Amino acid sequence: MKVISWYITFCLAISISAGCTYDTLDEAIEKGIPYEAREIIHKEIIDEVAIVLYTTEPKTKRWAKVNKRMLAVAFFEKDGNEWRNVGPNRWDYYEDEAMNAYLQRFHAYDRHGNRKLDLDVVYGEVNSEQISVVDASADEQEDFNKLPIIETETGRYFFYVGKKKVVRAIAKNGTILSERILGATENESLNPAIPK
Repeated sequence: MKVISWYITFCLAISISAGCTYDTLDEAIEKGIPYEAREIIHKEIIDEVAIVLYTTEPKTKRWAKVNKRMLAVAFFEKDGNEWRNVGPNRWDYYEDEAMNAYLQRFHAYDRHGNRKLDLDVVYGEVNSEQISVVDASADEQEDFNKLPIIETETGRYFFYVGKKKVVRAIAKNGTILSERILGATENESLNPAIPK
């Protein structure tokens, strides 16, 4: 019964947080993200939707053994002069020595329920100092494009908005250290020689 009560409370808090509006994007980020945002890594605005890449620390027993910050994205929509969190308010985590790569899809709708915006956000963390390039492609057959690496005091990250499905981490000598299919089961690797 306590689990159900906690779950209902959590869902209610998320619903309330997602419905609040704020005067500025910075205020919306500070007050509208349901997790404690440790570091804001990147902000990008596309068609009045702000995408925020940030780190957080899990506060649940399930993740207590993982002593690591989690990477997450939040979406905020501008409505007139106000900003509001429009979800999905989640983070993912898996361990990889080279890089962690994630895909978050976002759809925005108008007041009539018509889809007005589709965004694919590819983001992740570079874990190995050997990695000099992160690149991505729509599939394994197309050309790969180099993704910008964002360096902060806490680590190296990448962020890209667009239709990319395959992400690779490449060492300075050109060796592919990690290759992930985003949106596939458990970040499966394209190359069986590369660890999953």
